[in-house]
Amino acid sequence: MTETVIVLHGLARTHRSVAKLRRAIGAAGYSTWSATYPSMRMGIRALAEHTAERIQKEAPRGPYHAVTHSLGGILVRHMHDLIPFERVVMLAPPNQGSRLASALAGHPLYRWLYGPA
Repeated sequence: MTETVIVLHGLARTHRSVAKLRRAIGAAGYSTWSATYPSMRMGIRALAEHTAERIQKEAPRGPYHAVTHSLGGILVRHMHDLIPFERVVMLAPPNQGSRLASALAGHPLYRWLYGPA
């Protein structure tokens, strides 16, 4: 049975930002899946649903694990009823939110750049 590792990037990034990590996981013998998701255009719940749908359609089958960076870890938490992850490694998830993001949330330029997530 092939195990698949889902590799998710953080806010305002793309799948390219985790490409080296994905290659290393693949070299260790795991099947991998990673894709850019619209992190600056949707809220967290909608992003989680959107990303879970893509994983279900595009990722190789098998038990799922996840390696995430920042917002990717928050999305995995919101996918818990949609994707049965067996193991998850979160790199720098904003568990308590971000003080800087909270301070800048009302600024129009910040909202324009980073969106609703």
